[in-house]
Amino acid sequence: MNFRDYQFAVEACSVLPESRKRLAAYREFRTKCLERLSGDESTAVSQQLHDLSWHTMVFYCLNETRRIEGQRLVNGALWELIGAGYANLMTVGIRRLVDTHGAATSLATILKDMEAHPEFFTRELFVAFDGIPFDWSVGYEQHVKKVITDGPGASFSRQDTKGHAAWGTSEMMHRAFDKLSGVLPEKRRRSDTIPLHVLANVRQALGAPSILLVKTFTDKVVAHAERLAQGNDVAVPSFDNVEDALRTLTHVANFMASFFWHGIGSVVPTPQFDVFKDLDKGWALPQTLPKLHDYWCMRQNQIDAWVMDDECDFLKPSAADIG
Repeated sequence: MNFRDYQFAVEACSVLPESRKRLAAYREFRTKCLERLSGDESTAVSQQLHDLSWHTMVFYCLNETRRIEGQRLVNGALWELIGAGYANLMTVGIRRLVDTHGAATSLATILKDMEAHPEFFTRELFVAFDGIPFDWSVGYEQHVKKVITDGPGASFSRQDTKGHAAWGTSEMMHRAFDKLSGVLPEKRRRSDTIPLHVLANVRQALGAPSILLVKTFTDKVVAHAERLAQGNDVAVPSFDNVEDALRTLTHVANFMASFFWHGIGSVVPTPQFDVFKDLDKGWALPQTLPKLHDYWCMRQNQIDAWVMDDECDFLKPSAADIG
């Protein structure tokens, strides 16, 4: 999705002349935020959410299979790997979405940029950033007159959703901004802004207990083998905690996108293949198990031998020492 492709020049948008310079800056800011929120790059927030939701769907479907077919045995080591893999993918993935490092593409860094530019969140820029008429009532009145002129057989035909004639879109955008700003329709002004406390509430949501629980666990256990003082153990998130954190982050991402008249769309990717193909098949035939046992022993011996590697390379002087 190309967020830089605006249909109308700044001069053709229904903002006041003194607002045109700000509109140009807003467009650039809007583009950068939406590219990070919902762009095509694999690092975009929406793409990260798609990956996490996909892993969640697959894991829970596999777990549901175990519940439905309680009599069917599942290899313990295999299921332990699946469970641990899912837990690590989810905890690290959730941690990435609240990363505050300046170079990270996360909800936290995007929110920080939004908090730094409250001047961009005005009704005028929100509605009229790309040719949509700010005053929707004029277009509506013209449309009604046309319907009356065309006679009783006329219908409310297709309306433009973009450009100068898109009065219906303008009306919807005004209503959306009413919700964000808390301004009543009869008191609308071009200079209406989104209160700072709204962004503060978003930041508070990023600090929800389930998110903090996952973040702390990832920082101290998953990403780092941190030595903890006795009695200061780190709480282990449950699957319910992980799901609640993902739900909150998804809700926050979609709400942040709404500041720019956008949404992240469907969260779970649509499969382009049969997800359950071969799920009814066993992993290995009985006659394969002896070969797997031999393979296990061979790989075990290879890995155990790593501790016996010659240490001479470590004992050689470095290039810096020789120089």
